[in-house]
Amino acid sequence: MSVLKRTLAFSLAIILPLTAIACSQNGPATEGAQPLTQQESQQLVTDSVNNGAKVTTYKFDMNMDMAMEAVGGKQAGKFSVALDGSGTADNTSKEMQMAMKTTLGLPGQPEQKMAMDLYLMSDWIYVKGNVSGAGAQWVKTRTTQEIIQSWDMVSQQLELLAAPKEIKFLTSENVDGIPCYVISVTPNIATLGKWLSQQQSTGGQNFDWSSLDLTNLLKELSYKYWIAKDTHLLAKLQAHMVMEISPEDMQASADDFERMTMDLDLDMKIHDYNQAVSIQLPPEAVSAQEMANPQ
Repeated sequence: MSVLKRTLAFSLAIILPLTAIACSQNGPATEGAQPLTQQESQQLVTDSVNNGAKVTTYKFDMNMDMAMEAVGGKQAGKFSVALDGSGTADNTSKEMQMAMKTTLGLPGQPEQKMAMDLYLMSDWIYVKGNVSGAGAQWVKTRTTQEIIQSWDMVSQQLELLAAPKEIKFLTSENVDGIPCYVISVTPNIATLGKWLSQQQSTGGQNFDWSSLDLTNLLKELSYKYWIAKDTHLLAKLQAHMVMEISPEDMQASADDFERMTMDLDLDMKIHDYNQAVSIQLPPEAVSAQEMANPQ
């Protein structure tokens, strides 16, 4: 695996095993809203985790912007990745659909754009890729239980809420007309490291994530959650990360790069919980070429 691909995989796994979203404006802060005590904030997080585990269906929208800069060596230069998309998930039938657009910026190369449709249909994942100048093609691969779990956007985000280092109530705001409590969360690094290691089996990357010292790598890491006041379900989240990477962290050498910095922002909204959904695989995907699971 190239140094760039390894670094991209690591950064994406920290924030989300999968990415794609369209972010909207928050409503104004609720006038006269009473702040939550620390105990109430902690109970709110506990309720959100418990209620999220009972969710049957939901829809989501998201976007992610990542900027990287490598200094020195053969990999020197500035890189960028922008992801936008939306989708629908049915936890009961273990099905999910997601449409995603990716824009990739690499040093000395024209901007690359790719549209992708993904379908998780119980035993199979179907992917339609559409690369500029290359056309569209469907491929499919068999799923595993670990892959199915990694596709659950709600559980992935709530897992980091299960044992946070710090929870702080910020304010009350509306998200698309839904009154929400807004809290900031500092993830527990040990929990984050364990979660990241688990993504290895779902991302197909032969890389020892557990060997990385996250405390040293992460210069900034923050999460902000909007939790609905009536249902205590997650309505929106924002994540921000700044990371500084050495060649040793990516199993590289000083010939590849001397230092790499990464700045990543993620916005995600989850809505239409427990509503009837219909996820239909397009007829042309049935004849998709089968691919083996990456090892």
